[in-house]
Amino acid sequence: GYLNIKRSVHYSPYNLLAIKRYIIEVLTILTLDTKAILAAKEKRK
Repeated sequence: GYLNIKRSVHYSPYNLLAIKRYIIEVLTILTLDTKAILAAKEKRK
């Protein structure tokens, strides 16, 4: 995955925006998942 990103950035700087958006989406999903997991753990206590 990383090499593909690196390659596309090398050929087209305009792809940076798309990559940045993709990374933000992934981080958002991970953050939401983490919050859901923590909330579930709290309920079990």
